[in-house]
Amino acid sequence: MPNIPLRNGGPKARIAVIPGDGIGREVTPVAVQVIRAATAKRNRPLEFVEFDWGADKYLRENVSLPEGAVEMLRDEFDAILFGALGDPRVSYANLSQRITAHTDPGKHWLVGSTMPRNEATRRARGRWLLHFDDDDHLRPDAVASLLEVVRIERAEVAYGGFEAHYPDRERVTCMSFPPRPGYFSWAGALMHGGLRFFERELFAAQLELPGDVYMLERMLRAGVRFAMLEEVLLDYFPSTHWEQTEPPPG
Repeated sequence: MPNIPLRNGGPKARIAVIPGDGIGREVTPVAVQVIRAATAKRNRPLEFVEFDWGADKYLRENVSLPEGAVEMLRDEFDAILFGALGDPRVSYANLSQRITAHTDPGKHWLVGSTMPRNEATRRARGRWLLHFDDDDHLRPDAVASLLEVVRIERAEVAYGGFEAHYPDRERVTCMSFPPRPGYFSWAGALMHGGLRFFERELFAAQLELPGDVYMLERMLRAGVRFAMLEEVLLDYFPSTHWEQTEPPPG
């Protein structure tokens, strides 16, 4: 009777082991040894199943808990042995403000991510910043290539082209210098950290502009130095097109 917990008639007590991060990965194996030793004399069979749900998995796969994880823990295990969570590479911020930038939901959508993006930019400590979304995929060596461009060109923003993938039509290659809306993506651009004062603005909704486009226009007017690498560095899978279809490969 695989995956049936003892409480539901299974042959063993099933325990999910989640070491997590930091000290959790150090103490959890010892805790398992102690539990095994304590139950061995009573002849109580146990099954331990370990899951790598921590910061390393999140940074590697952009997944904290896989889909269905909570239900699996509830239905297939008798107990959970939990280590610890916390990694300086991953932080969370709960913004207390909830603002509707425009009464028209479609126009509010243009700037819906403004406040969390600005907070993330303030917290970032790197010399170079890259704005990224879950429907973006950087190609190998993209960051290294852009760093080389900024060194050679003395640029404050370096970017490459991107290829937009759609489920129902041909992919489209977008690239333009100087950068212009529709042919430029912040997900394929490195921005110097000294420019973090250029924040996204909720006011962009009143202009009927996406927040990232309005930020680009303000930088261009201010004379920020842009440099372009004539290569496609980013694959873009627009979530609004893919959400009703099978996920894109890779």
